[in-house]
Amino acid sequence: MVAAFHTKGGLLVAAPSNAAVANLALKAWGTGRFELKDLLVYGDNADPSVQFLNPIQRGINRTMILRDYSSLSNNKKEASHRELAEWLHLKINHTVSELAQLCPFIDRTTRDGRAFYANQVRHAKVISCTLNSSGAAFLRGTATHLDTMLLDEAGQCNEAEFYIGTTFPGIKRMVVVGDPKQLPATVVNHVCSLAGFGKSWLEKVHTGNGRMVHLLDTQ
Repeated sequence: MVAAFHTKGGLLVAAPSNAAVANLALKAWGTGRFELKDLLVYGDNADPSVQFLNPIQRGINRTMILRDYSSLSNNKKEASHRELAEWLHLKINHTVSELAQLCPFIDRTTRDGRAFYANQVRHAKVISCTLNSSGAAFLRGTATHLDTMLLDEAGQCNEAEFYIGTTFPGIKRMVVVGDPKQLPATVVNHVCSLAGFGKSWLEKVHTGNGRMVHLLDTQ
């Protein structure tokens, strides 16, 4: 999985749930190889643990944390400064102004706001999202530089979700990671379940053509 981050174009990291997406995004951030501008978690419902990697949420939280900053006492200013730095997973040696510049407020209802957000998406080296979000027209029309896709927890996504990811424009290579013997895809409808809708693409490949599957012997 680590090797998949070494792509010359851009990397789309996807998973069936927000929790799984957050886990991957935090692993990428934890490598220390990326700056905030390099990693982007796409989607308004991003897990709270990775909202600092969502440009929209960065602006919202910065506004909340630094509310009335100029009128605060020195102690409260220092507390707000530290809170923002910690939320951004950055060291306190960044000034408040430097941190604020990393968190501009993006108003997507305006033309300038949409253009700025699109620019953030275009320059991100790694974009993480759920498989459903990978079907968003805005993301597909903007993140045209992505050429590799990493799909994690593939055993937990049904086949229809899987094909949303495979149709992302520009993707030339796809790495599918998962365990078909762990939790299967969640299907609520009984009729769909009986029809086999809950069987993942990974499980079908593993059962029908084991030669395509590389089993890892180390967790």
